[in-house]
Amino acid sequence: MIDKNNKGVSLYRQIAEELISSIQNGLLISGDPIPSLNELKSRYQVSRDTVIMAYNELKARGIIDSKPGKGCYVRSTNIEVLKKVFLLLDENSSYKSTLYESFLENCTREAQVEVFFHHQNPTLFKALLETYAGKFSHYVITPVPEADCMDQVKELTKKGKVFILDYAFNEEQYLYPSVFQDFKGDILNQLLANQAALKKYEKILMIIERPSGSTENAIIPKIIDGFQIFAKQTGLQNELFRTIPDEIHKGYCYILHSDADLVEMVKTVQKYKLELGKDIGIISYNETPLKSVVDRGISTLSTNFPEMGKQMAALVKGEQMGHIKNEFCLIRRASF
Repeated sequence: MIDKNNKGVSLYRQIAEELISSIQNGLLISGDPIPSLNELKSRYQVSRDTVIMAYNELKARGIIDSKPGKGCYVRSTNIEVLKKVFLLLDENSSYKSTLYESFLENCTREAQVEVFFHHQNPTLFKALLETYAGKFSHYVITPVPEADCMDQVKELTKKGKVFILDYAFNEEQYLYPSVFQDFKGDILNQLLANQAALKKYEKILMIIERPSGSTENAIIPKIIDGFQIFAKQTGLQNELFRTIPDEIHKGYCYILHSDADLVEMVKTVQKYKLELGKDIGIISYNETPLKSVVDRGISTLSTNFPEMGKQMAALVKGEQMGHIKNEFCLIRRASF
């Protein structure tokens, strides 16, 4: 029986603990219906809202769930889960896998993480948030740039804690704790820090596509701005291309945003027996383990994805607060 005089523990949490106790004692098992809202309201002499809050607490931890017309039932007897985390990433790439693994490793054992991908599709993004609203205690979201998508994110704050991961496109997103990249400032600062090495090349070329209808449209102009400011400040010869130019020149350094372009460039270098870092320079965007071993090592411009996962885990655990700009660096290898 709950104690209404116990000021240290809220009434809804006492109800939740009573239900958990029933699971611990084997009175309720997986699939069993739990007492109805009216039954609990009458039994404990509390308001409807108090019972709903108890339900929401257990739903967020993945212990109970509900079906329309059938009420609530025991979904899982794993009562150790204190945080149930909805992790929504934009893509299932090798570097996002690194981020995910780091996040998972640094979350406490009491946290249960489920990962989803929206593939930079606003319709899918909204559908995922609508489907899983109220079923998790924490929502870690890589957004899409469409402003109305943030309206749905705002609704999630009524269901759980919300965090923004990786991208920050508008002021609304700064309402939530975040770990983010500064795409313009990151490339500018790292190129400036390595300008002495870049000056050995006659010309710096950036190969960067502008895909239509995706999150990349919000990111790429910032990367280009940073590159162009660097070129202006240093006076280095430079040029932008959407695709790899037909003719590859000795003495040029190529900054490649796409991994597909990196593959084609390495093939070309090998075909003409050019030596990376001497005849030609290559810098690739986004660090992956494979790039450290390809052709004696490909230099990369990259945010620190393991650190990003670790920092977000710290936010979810409550060990850190606010907005954290993630580390970004140029990792120099034989290709540069």
